[in-house]
Amino acid sequence: MYRPRAFFAAFIIFLGVSLIANESGAVPKKLIGMWREIGMCEFISIQFREDGTFTADRGMDNLFSNLEGTYRIYGKIITLTVNNDPRVPAVAPTIELTSYKVKNDVLSFKMNGKKCLFEKMM
Repeated sequence: MYRPRAFFAAFIIFLGVSLIANESGAVPKKLIGMWREIGMCEFISIQFREDGTFTADRGMDNLFSNLEGTYRIYGKIITLTVNNDPRVPAVAPTIELTSYKVKNDVLSFKMNGKKCLFEKMM
């Protein structure tokens, strides 16, 4: 006998568990490490740590050059939450790195509509 309510409830539970698993922010091992820019990008280097923190250098040699904070991964998007931006002390600004991919020790993503390429530093 077909029970629409039971089927619907099971589907909702399955969907919820799937979303939690996909949005858990689990960090792929190949993303962890120090990356150096090999194209033109806002950052000259970025480091992702296993504990969910990051540091990035804009190469500007001033107060606004170095960023640090936390990051989360949702699908192919890395969201950086900047904790030390002195321009906005009451708010933690976020930066989205979209369409990210790691292949053969090359990290690529789009930032502000521009494609960025980084190579893994040993």
